[in-house]
Amino acid sequence: MPNGPTADPNNNRVTSAVLGTKLDHVISDLAAFRAEWQKCREEDRDLREALHGRVLRNEERITRNEERIKSSTSILAGFQVILSVIAGAVGWSK
Repeated sequence: MPNGPTADPNNNRVTSAVLGTKLDHVISDLAAFRAEWQKCREEDRDLREALHGRVLRNEERITRNEERIKSSTSILAGFQVILSVIAGAVGWSK
């Protein structure tokens, strides 16, 4: 079959069979496009869910690290007080 619709040689009009065939091709192409589009949407959704999970895990890590920093800061402040007391007792303070 040629690329375009063929004309009926008797009346120089495109036959309904040719138009039906072309319509079938268009419907088939649209179905393939829709399937590919749906696949892309599902992949996008999966990627978004995975990214959201990573964001939540990173936020949890940040919270844990902030708690560690606060704890370490408190411990260091305690050591500073102890060292100041020892330095004062030994006579190293100004």
